[in-house]
Amino acid sequence: MASTSSSALKRSDSIADSMPDALKQSRFHMKKYFARLVANGKRLVRLNHIMEEMEKTIEDKNERKKLLEGLLGYILSCTQEAAIVPPYVVFAVRPNPGFWEYVKVNADDLQVDGIEASDYLKYKELVFDEKWLREWGFDKGWGNTAGRVKETMKMLSEVLEAGDPIKLESLFSRLPNMFNIVIFSIHGYFGQADVLGLPDTGGQVVYILDQVRALEEELLQKIELQGLNAKPQILVATIAHALEKTKYEDSDAKWNSFDEKYHFSSQFTADLISMNSADFIITSTYQEIAGSKDRAGQYETHTAFTMPGLCRVVSGINVFDPKFNIAAPGADQSVYFPYTEKNQRLTAFQPAIEELLYSKSENEEHIGFLEDKKKPIIFSMARLDKVKNISGLVEWFAKNKRLRSLVNLVIVGGFFDSSKSKDREETEEIKKMHFLIKEHKLHGQFRWIAAQTDRYRNGELYRCIADTKGAFVQPALYEAFGLTVIEAMNCGLPTFATNQGGPAEIIVDGVSGFHIDPHNGDESINKISEFFEKCKTNPDYWNIISKAGLQRINER
Repeated sequence: MASTSSSALKRSDSIADSMPDALKQSRFHMKKYFARLVANGKRLVRLNHIMEEMEKTIEDKNERKKLLEGLLGYILSCTQEAAIVPPYVVFAVRPNPGFWEYVKVNADDLQVDGIEASDYLKYKELVFDEKWLREWGFDKGWGNTAGRVKETMKMLSEVLEAGDPIKLESLFSRLPNMFNIVIFSIHGYFGQADVLGLPDTGGQVVYILDQVRALEEELLQKIELQGLNAKPQILVATIAHALEKTKYEDSDAKWNSFDEKYHFSSQFTADLISMNSADFIITSTYQEIAGSKDRAGQYETHTAFTMPGLCRVVSGINVFDPKFNIAAPGADQSVYFPYTEKNQRLTAFQPAIEELLYSKSENEEHIGFLEDKKKPIIFSMARLDKVKNISGLVEWFAKNKRLRSLVNLVIVGGFFDSSKSKDREETEEIKKMHFLIKEHKLHGQFRWIAAQTDRYRNGELYRCIADTKGAFVQPALYEAFGLTVIEAMNCGLPTFATNQGGPAEIIVDGVSGFHIDPHNGDESINKISEFFEKCKTNPDYWNIISKAGLQRINER
């Protein structure tokens, strides 16, 4: 192998000049080969390792033999060692006794540069000496590339020369300073027995696990960008995070009547103790903490309250406590993505979704039907309890001829048979739904689909609703955050959401979506009607709101 190739490479020829042509012999295999070399990070390898990686890259013996009989094979056979410092592979080549050359290859684009012995030795030192920056007083963590290190150090220089709060925040947000996080469960019921599935526990697991995954991905990304190999450790703890006074009216004063089912006496007490002794509290929105000008926040209502006959709380939760931290949950971008991303669309689900929405047959999965398939669909998905106010939305729709002429209504949630539910509230809501369907003759304009658990199909369902130029409506009497609002907006679906709680913070009214007042059905339904009438006269209006919603989500 060497004799044939060495004749082509004279003593006067430079390895650095010859190697680019050698790599071009099979650029595809070379990209793959160098990617394998840098995949395991920094290391020093000998000739046998270099050849082993080549065998793994090109499994076909004849093809590998042909490549290695050429100039590339000669160069590799003359290599004594190689220092791998991603993205670079730096070769120490000895073509003849007493003659050494050093070449650096970028694994990303296969660019070849000849370097001096001193530069090669620096790369070799980097394999073993991870503290070389300490010579200048810097520890690891300034960046994973020279460019990022330069940017971070420039930030430091600017802060030292003329510091201001914005520059300081930018610098500290980049420096790695967080490796361990404790997640406090968003719902108080999680640690209690036989309560999963009761009101306000249904979305609990999704909230927590999605939030942990999102935090872990973000931490890993930030740590990697700063040039560290540390792996964050995230602990999940289960303490209360959803005090119910804002959701169940007078649940403190009437605690005794709720206690058999919801155990508010023990929940409120446990929540107060745990929150006041905690070092770090995660909330979904500012609304949860201090509400708005017109409505007290979820925690604010527990500043002073009474549970007659049990206890009187005069200094419960301090909403100005710095331990509060807002970390809004997000939707999984691989599941909930814009309807316009045609190449990503989960088309395998579309026939089943078509059946789910438009089939005229009634079964255990869907009842009611949509006569006019050309109409846009207004859509809502939630469990059936009074706070979610799904039956309220159905009633608004049923009583408004104007909206019924413009759109169809599709609801996803609960059971159809009230006897299957173990929850009193859900049973009442199911009966109310059946009454509204019959009383207002909704067949032909209304579809009720039983609760769906396949999140991937649900993601495509949002997008199919967007294909009809429809909208998502979240009419809850109170919603601390509103994960479905985020999911819908992520899919590009214009969204109408309650102004009571977190969604009011997510949506900029009239710009990226719309606020509706769940206590004023006429005003809310007229707002929805006006939107669809405007879309009818100006089709671009739907696209404007859809794009603004996506932009708002990306901003947050």
